[in-house]
Order: sequence, then C-alpha cells, then structure tokens
Amino acid sequence: GMSISIASASLPWGSPAITKKNITEQIQDLELDSHVRADTCYLTTLYFTHKLIPGMKSTARIHHSKGFISSTYLPEDEVVDFIKTYGAYLDLYTCLVCAGDANAELVTMTLLEMAKYDPRHRQAMKGLSRANVLLLYEPFLLSALLESLPSFSRANERRQQDSLSLLVAAYPYLKPWQVKSFASTDTPDKYVTKRKQASHPNEPDKGVGNKESPPKNNNFYYKYLSLLLHPEEGHDTARQDKSLVHEWCILSTSKINGVVRPERLQNFVAIASKENKTWFLYHRDLPMLLHLSMQISDYHIATELVGEIITDPLYCSDLNIISETLSYIRTIALASLECDDDSQSIGSSLDQPFDTSLLRRIILLFHMMATSRLAVCRQSVKVPEELIDLLEHCSEEEEVDIIPTEKEEAFVNLISETAAPSDALLTLNGWENSAQASSVIIPSLRTSLILGARGGMSNEISCNLLQIRQVREEGADSGDLDDNELNKKRLPNGGIWQSLLRGDVQIDK
Repeated sequence: GMSISIASASLPWGSPAITKKNITEQIQDLELDSHVRADTCYLTTLYFTHKLIPGMKSTARIHHSKGFISSTYLPEDEVVDFIKTYGAYLDLYTCLVCAGDANAELVTMTLLEMAKYDPRHRQAMKGLSRANVLLLYEPFLLSALLESLPSFSRANERRQQDSLSLLVAAYPYLKPWQVKSFASTDTPDKYVTKRKQASHPNEPDKGVGNKESPPKNNNFYYKYLSLLLHPEEGHDTARQDKSLVHEWCILSTSKINGVVRPERLQNFVAIASKENKTWFLYHRDLPMLLHLSMQISDYHIATELVGEIITDPLYCSDLNIISETLSYIRTIALASLECDDDSQSIGSSLDQPFDTSLLRRIILLFHMMATSRLAVCRQSVKVPEELIDLLEHCSEEEEVDIIPTEKEEAFVNLISETAAPSDALLTLNGWENSAQASSVIIPSLRTSLILGARGGMSNEISCNLLQIRQVREEGADSGDLDDNELNKKRLPNGGIWQSLLRGDVQIDK
C-alpha cells in the first residue's frame, strides 16, 4: 500500500510535497531543549574528565599513582579529535583544569582553540588587554590567562607584575608547568606553532610540540615561581610542593653567564639555612639542599645541613644518604685544609694555615655520626681514621725530611682541643709522623687528658646531683612531716645539711 506523510496530506492538491526551510528555521529545529542541552554538556564533560583524560598514555603514570589502572591507553590525538567534534558541549573551565592536572599540553592547546568561540572567553580577553585595570581572578579568566601567557612574558615590567599577581591567584587551577611551557621567551613563534599543531594533530611531528623545557634564564617563569613561593604573598600548598621547591632551588643556584645571581641565591638561602626566619614554611629536602650547597661551594650552609641530616632518623637510616653525606664532609674537610689566610671563614684565626672554624665543625660532625643512636650512621665512620687521613693530607710530599709541617702541628692542636679525648689519643697513636713531633704531641696529649678528666669529673658530679635531687623529691612526697623530722628519719644525726650547718660533719678520708 501507499503511505502518505502528514505533511503532504495537509497540502492542497498540486502543491509540492516538501517545502524548503530557510537556514534560521533549520538551526531552530536542530537546537536542543535547554534541559537536554544542560544534561548533554554535563555528560560530555564527565566523559572527558573521567574517561578520556585518565585513559591517555601520557597521564597513565599520574593516575596509576592515585590507584587508577588502565589496560589500554588512549592516544592524545584521539582526545584532540573528540574535542574538535564535541567541543561545543564541553565545560571549558573544568576541562582546562583537568588537562592541567594531567600535564596534557596538546589537549590544553586544543581546548584553547575551541575557546575562541566562547563569548565569555572573548570578554575575558578584552578585560586582560586593557591597561591599568585591576582585575581579580575568577574561574572564567582561566582560558584567557593561558591564551595571554606569551604576551605577558614579553610585556614591560609593570605589566608583568600585574599579570604575575593574576597567575599566582589562579593557582592551583593554572599549573606552573603551563606557565613554564606557554610563556617561554626564547622562541616567540613556539606558541603559534603549537597552536597550529593543535589544529592539525595528524601532521608529522617536526620537533615542535614536545614538552621542551625553557632555558634556565627564563626570567618570567622564575619571577612567577618566586611570587608563588613567596613566604607572605605565595601559597602554602605551593611552598610544600617538593617538585616546585626543588625547581626553584635549582634555578636560584644556576649560573647565568657563569655567575650565580646574588638576588636569586638569597631565595635558596631562605630555604636551606635555619638562620633565616622563613625556612620552616617550605618543604626541605635536605639531601637535595646539601647537594646544591656543595655545587655553589657554600660550606657554611652545607655543614649546617649535614648536622640536620645526621640527627634526622628518616635520613640517618638510609645508607645511601649517609654515604653521600660522609663524602661531602670529607670534601669540605679537604677544601678547608686548602684555604689560605685570605679565604677563611668568619671567626677563624688569621694566623692558622687553614680554616679553623670550618675544620672544628667537621670534627664535631664526625663525632656526631660516630655517636649516633642509629647503627647505619654510627658504623659508617671511624673518627680516628678520618682524622689520620686529614693529618696525612697536611703533610708536604715535596719535603725530604719528615719534620711535621706547620699545618700538621696546627691541626694536631685543633684535634686535641675539639675531638673527643679517646678519638684524639687514637689519632695521635696512629699518626705515622708522631715520633718526630714530640714538641706538639706532648702538649696535645696533656690537653686531651685534661679534657677527659674534666669530662669524667662532670659525669661524677652529675651523678651526685641526681642522687641529691632524688632524695629531695622523696622528702617532698613524704606528706606533712617537717624538715627536722625528715632529716632525723633519714639519718640519725639529722642529715648531712643539718650537720653542715652545725659544723660537726665528719668526712672519711
């Protein structure tokens, strides 16, 4: 049988069966209902953030650490194609935040390509382009901030300061890696090329679009990190981020044109040294800080960090960290022996052939390691052997005779004054040149013995004081008895203190 459509049945005889609609009517027919459109945008965004991004190969490692395990990986190009097809239904802000969390650079660039069709994005771009206008960060500004990063990095100083405040306010939704990647000032055309690759992801890769690190002298990115990690104006979360603090310290100690900038070095010192009042605000990876302080030859901070490491059970129980720390101590000791009078640290004697203050700290650090409560640290060093090696280094091989040098004599005196008496005696006993150094050995032995005797006497006195304190505490706990009854109860003659007051105390000799 024949089937007649409702539309043709309503038409008069002889009229055409299909009428042609104009473009406006076609768009109205295709437009979704408001409720359906909201649900569609929500579901599309949910699929993007919970299925596509976690399934990307480049983000599998990140989500695996959070408990997400995926057997198959989705290529980034497929995610880009999804954005190009269904980008009109994606919530731009949510997707940008998700792509930033996943370190998905090409996806972020593709989302920014779609953002140019968003009226709120265009409005935000106009607001950012206005000069001398104070803007407070709001979520709809995120895409505009990412879009404007290349121009921010090439702006004047005042414009940069205003933009940096906005970028820091956008943390953690705007990620530091995005500032580092998009605001690179070394190649101005790099951003444009990335945008072209985002528009044509299937074109062969010509080396552009990879996550190349900007040069170490990227001033804009360093300024951003400095403001983000500022002790007052920065973010607490960022200051406790291990990777951010690590990168900031590396940039602060890196050489620019062969020189470490003093203003940058101050930022490193603010974290590494406890002499600075803001050190506790930051995540402090002590082995990393020690490594960087050795790179810049700041031995004062290095010895301070060594003291923290060997007293921290977390680091002190790690054999690799202890071995590396011990090698740094030996390096500092040898360097301090080579210091002449003009290069000595503050507080050392000018008439000494080495840095006395630094060597004294080294000897104390050896002693701290040897007396550590943890076996890993305690068994890693033998103080007499370390000191004997340093003594041998003080000798001058060019000398034909074996008379101790001035440096050897000065170091022997330092050992006797600083090292534990037992370590000093073992060191002098194992020194090969001790037979020809009686003039310095005898005074050094005398100094060590005096220090040992004083230490033993102080221990005995401490024991006696402890006993007296214990007796007094027992008397305080005995109730309502007065002092005379307590003394008579303890000793038949009323106690040692009453005897002393009467002057009839008897001491057995």
